[in-house]
Amino acid sequence: MSELFEFERLPDGKVSVVYKNGAVAFAGKVDPLSVASRDRLLRAAHERLPDINVDDLERRVLQFALPASTSNEEAQPDDPSAAADAELAQTPDHIRAEAQDLLRDPELVPRIMRDIREAGIVGEHALALTVYLLGTSRLLPRPLAAIVQGSSSSGKSHVIDTIGSLFPPESTLLATDLTQNALYYLPSGSLRHRFVVAGERSRVDDGTRAEATRALREMLSSGELRKVLPQKIGDKDKMESIVIRNPGPIAYIESTTLATIFEEDKNRALLLASDDGDDQTRAVVTATAERYAGARLDDPERVKLLHRTAQRLLRRVSVQVPFAPELAERMPVNRPEARRAIHQVLAVVQAVALLHQFQRHQQPDHGVLIQATLADYRVARRLLAAPLARAFGAAVPQHVISFAEWMQTAVKPDECFTVAQLEGRQGCRWSRTSLYDLMKSLHAVGFLADAGRDGQSVKHRIAGPLPDAVSTWLPEVEDLE
Repeated sequence: MSELFEFERLPDGKVSVVYKNGAVAFAGKVDPLSVASRDRLLRAAHERLPDINVDDLERRVLQFALPASTSNEEAQPDDPSAAADAELAQTPDHIRAEAQDLLRDPELVPRIMRDIREAGIVGEHALALTVYLLGTSRLLPRPLAAIVQGSSSSGKSHVIDTIGSLFPPESTLLATDLTQNALYYLPSGSLRHRFVVAGERSRVDDGTRAEATRALREMLSSGELRKVLPQKIGDKDKMESIVIRNPGPIAYIESTTLATIFEEDKNRALLLASDDGDDQTRAVVTATAERYAGARLDDPERVKLLHRTAQRLLRRVSVQVPFAPELAERMPVNRPEARRAIHQVLAVVQAVALLHQFQRHQQPDHGVLIQATLADYRVARRLLAAPLARAFGAAVPQHVISFAEWMQTAVKPDECFTVAQLEGRQGCRWSRTSLYDLMKSLHAVGFLADAGRDGQSVKHRIAGPLPDAVSTWLPEVEDLE
């Protein structure tokens, strides 16, 4: 029955779905990027047509989650760079020349930071540059994944979305929500070396969430997806098993307001953090006012075109890190987290080197060998000191630190208090649900301790200082020379 469905991409990005068998038996519209929208369509279609294969219908709808040029398997080239090369062929010469000048600029990283500001990001320098490098790492054999933690309205989604817009549409996949099978049903090959920009992580972080993100963990760990499914043969009742294979690898990023994350997901991602401090808020408010007053003359569209062209020019070069053994010797091997941390450090180093490929090779091409330098490591070390401290349990996200600093002003030394009592203190801007989550994180690092009970409520007390905000084991550049 699935072959009787007709699909049409609409101007607003939604997809028209019509079932015809003589007369029209079902018609609906769906947002292919929305889990809720897909679920509504599937339920409605199944109620009207009980015999349809809803898995097959969802698979066909998900094909429209990709740009129109890669919305089916036949249009997906074997070489993931083919679509980028096709776009480059239509790019004006002066834009390509400007992008090449950018990639050959000895001050490439500072120029990227200036362009990021012009694209509309205020402050958040380390976070924005890290996300940019993460997107660039899609070209590596083992790209990076990250989860950006921060309080509501702290700007984390704005940073992710803005940086994501600097990458070519054919190399990115915007997925505001991912169901358990969404990645499996995308056209085979459509995930190769793609930057997957996801939305806000669900606040439900239990076994159900663990199952929903299983495919993502498989892709991040092995670089491909495999799933065995039963399939009906023709009009008969006979079934056969088929293997769905979708190769990667992918770079991946999402955001969350959660202070604690499901351990298996956390193990595969850099833990980044947005800044919800007063100084950052003042900078954002001031920049917004300047734009309304006409004082800022930013040109974000120019920046998008320039960086999309530059990213299309980049090749999947092979990056060798000659100082990797010296770095590995200084890893704290008494912690199993070191196994993922060494990859994360070296992958960021490789991403920085990959950006500089036009300065390391006369004519870079896929597979060409280039060398990472200590200058690349210097950038990586500056960006990763705080995230790796959090990964090793030696620090907490910035929004948790902000909460702890407020708590130190809201409660007296040696005072015991409940969440309900804290909720009523002056300056408390967190909901009760957020308070429980934030305090759980502070208990884990020893800042808070249990202080008995008050009826049914647990009492807490401040028991120690906040941990250092940065990692202390990453060696200085001079130690690796």
